[in-house]
Amino acid sequence: MRERLPKVYSHELVELIFVQPYCRIQNLVEAGMAHRETASKTLKDLAGLDVPQQVQAGREKLFIHPKFIELLKSDAHPFKEYAKPPSSRARATPPALRRKR
Repeated sequence: MRERLPKVYSHELVELIFVQPYCRIQNLVEAGMAHRETASKTLKDLAGLDVPQQVQAGREKLFIHPKFIELLKSDAHPFKEYAKPPSSRARATPPALRRKR
């Protein structure tokens, strides 16, 4: 997310959208992170990355995190990583952050 949407990324946003398996535009507004229009655009931009999926629920739009829901439901906690953004240079993952297989 940081690499593909650097203008949108913030630690507070990541924290907020992963507190529960869905997020509403109003969640961003109530957290004081953005006005309604900006919050809507931000969540739609994230939906373009397939982080959350936009779902219409009555008059409200919900942004659902299917991978997060599966992670919460699973005992084994398998997780398929998000697609890597194309980059002109490869970045090495520090050994401490590499996943054990």
